[in-house]
Amino acid sequence: HMKYLNCAGALGLFTHREMMSRLGELVTRDPKRPESRYMLAACASRVYPKSPEAVLVFARDAIGVAREASASAVTQMPVDSACLWRSCLLAAKCAAAMGDYVEARRYATEGVDAGGPRERFAKWL
Repeated sequence: HMKYLNCAGALGLFTHREMMSRLGELVTRDPKRPESRYMLAACASRVYPKSPEAVLVFARDAIGVAREASASAVTQMPVDSACLWRSCLLAAKCAAAMGDYVEARRYATEGVDAGGPRERFAKWL
């Protein structure tokens, strides 16, 4: 189901709101998968572009799940390690849009530490 949604999103088969609805179902079924949490946060950024506060809630949730997944040595399926830094990037953007540059820096630092490209986070470091 995750691969299908990933392809459907890339092809534009669903609106971002529809994607959020379907991703919400995936999150309910498998709450420990960081990929679906990150995709949900990314969709939220498109559905609520003028509400960084709302998007930050989704991004923080994705960060928490990605932290857990990366700390867990054993998972049933492979985990995309980029979910943590990508979620941190989204959170840094939201925090900066809200004027909280201390928080943006904290997310940027965590994102780089998680393997994210420094240049993507440079404006908050």
